[in-house]
Amino acid sequence: MEQVTKTKQQSRAQFSLTDEQIETIINSAESFRDRLVLKLLAGTGARRAEIASIKTGNIDFAAGEIVITGKGRKERILFITPALAQEIKIFIGKRNQRFLFESKITGRAITIKTINQICKNAGERAGIKNPVPGMKTINPHLFRHTYARHLKRKGVAIESIADAMGHKSVAVTLNAYGRPSNEESKAAILKALT
Repeated sequence: MEQVTKTKQQSRAQFSLTDEQIETIINSAESFRDRLVLKLLAGTGARRAEIASIKTGNIDFAAGEIVITGKGRKERILFITPALAQEIKIFIGKRNQRFLFESKITGRAITIKTINQICKNAGERAGIKNPVPGMKTINPHLFRHTYARHLKRKGVAIESIADAMGHKSVAVTLNAYGRPSNEESKAAILKALT
């Protein structure tokens, strides 16, 4: 009973993956496409629907930017590393397709259900469970929380994190990521006690 009460009080945004766990999950993916989906989730903080709907024409390889349409049909830019841009370029190859991740059957963007399954399968193959109490499998939103927590740990301004996450206001970002995570609190307390 105590666990349930504690879980209700804690925000899921308080939980994240380690860099090692992310790498293990990505390396456990079944295909190049699946690894790329996971790298984009982990490396941009984008929502699963945003990743699914990336259009090839909206990728600027030279600038390392992808223009996406997020929640509320709001346009924003995802920033990608040169290494990730190169992997996307290799993945696209000579294919002439509208969406980066396109279904061979429908010719449309892959579904969010497919992205959920990619995360779940890679997590299971890696032997990594979701750190959020009550949740068993890895899901796309966990990568989003991890990305925001990573930026916060690196000292990125909360306003920049809000922009990167596509939040309507900084208050939303502060509410989700302004407080230290359980791991950050534990580390700070243990450091103070030693």
